[in-house]
Amino acid sequence: MINPKNEIRIEKLVKSFGANKALDDISLEFTGTGPFGIVGPDGAGKTTLMRIIAGVMSFKGNVAVLGSQYPRESNHAKRHIGYMPQIFGLYQDLSVRENLIFFAEIFGMAKSQIAQRMPELLEFASLDMFEDRPAGKLSGGMKQKLALCACLIHDPKLLILDEPGAGVDPISRQEFWDILNSLVEKGIIVIVATTYMDEAERCKRVTYLRDGRICADGSVQKIRADYPLKLIKFQSEKLRELRDFLTGSGRFIHVNFFADSVHAAGESDLDSLERFIHQELQPQFNDISWDEIQPELEDVFVHLGQEADNNVL
Repeated sequence: MINPKNEIRIEKLVKSFGANKALDDISLEFTGTGPFGIVGPDGAGKTTLMRIIAGVMSFKGNVAVLGSQYPRESNHAKRHIGYMPQIFGLYQDLSVRENLIFFAEIFGMAKSQIAQRMPELLEFASLDMFEDRPAGKLSGGMKQKLALCACLIHDPKLLILDEPGAGVDPISRQEFWDILNSLVEKGIIVIVATTYMDEAERCKRVTYLRDGRICADGSVQKIRADYPLKLIKFQSEKLRELRDFLTGSGRFIHVNFFADSVHAAGESDLDSLERFIHQELQPQFNDISWDEIQPELEDVFVHLGQEADNNVL
């Protein structure tokens, strides 16, 4: 049985900035270690939600984190939270070691605790060879690792990361996620806001926000399985012309570029689709190839976003 102190419960959460509702009646429950992904377009409410869970923003509703009821007991919870915002305040002129000491002292750690914790973190993040290097001279990936170490210095139970992969090269993002997975294995709860679908795919559970509301929530497998349309992957040397032709055909609900292909989603049966391809597509695109595929998360979220836009209209 999971200890309720290792849970995060959010009920009827509302956060407004003037007349704008950044979060509108959000209810969520995180049980276990995750990692849990919060995804959505810019302005969806991801950062606002992360800040509320971190205990640094007021709100309306009910929020309980690690057994502490917000806002009354938020200070108690914050002692067990590591929060890494989009722009983390590393001191560029201080060395890796000096930055970690600074953040450790903010958390009130004794010198003996710092001395014990420091080598563990530096080795864990492969920064032990760079402990005397100024933070300003680190690569983007190494800065993210240092920021992560600063959030972990006080040995938190909950780690909240707001778009940690932004502006970091793919190899560094892979290394960063290897570290996050090892933290999850150690029992640390990890919540990550991201716009990268490959990062969302790594999460145990994904919550998709749009306009301050939850549009989808569940495992990656469940979210894909709930996709209601038939999805076709088309390839041709003339991708832009192909996209325009498919859009103008009126046969598909969504038509979008996807890497070196065009994904078209609709409700047509395969027999009707084959006739369309042979009679209309092939005369225009003699190199056309196509295949019915299972949706990626990006396909699902494009569909949900366009459905939300249509509902507004």
